[in-house]
Amino acid sequence: VELFVPPHVRLSNRGVQAVRNEGLNIVRGYGPRPREAQSHPKWWASYARMLIFYSRHRKKFRYPFPIDYGTHQEIYSHRLNHQTNLDWCKCAFDYIKSKDGVFCLSIHAHGLNQTGQEKLEEMVSYAKQYDPDFVTASTAIDEFND
Repeated sequence: VELFVPPHVRLSNRGVQAVRNEGLNIVRGYGPRPREAQSHPKWWASYARMLIFYSRHRKKFRYPFPIDYGTHQEIYSHRLNHQTNLDWCKCAFDYIKSKDGVFCLSIHAHGLNQTGQEKLEEMVSYAKQYDPDFVTASTAIDEFND
């Protein structure tokens, strides 16, 4: 096990500390909250980059690259569920592709009902037209930060 995907893609401060103490990386929807501040110098630089990104794009897009916070790394996912608007998801894919970034899609097992499977198939089919590399989140983090 190399990474942790929290339920509902949110973590408390204690949760982040526990995951970090186990040497795991994190997949979640958005970045850390200010109350999760760490003393590691990489944390401040990475957090500043992420804040600048979200000040420009709000929640329209996820940060397009894995981020190294010094104590762990994070990648931000696009959650696929019954509420996901596929036009938004495709737009986010296009944006991240234009930045040569890493598009991460997450789905819970209970989301793989008939509708969820159809949405997943449509999103994968959309992505395939660009001949992407389909890899695990851990591999994406490792390869991006090499």
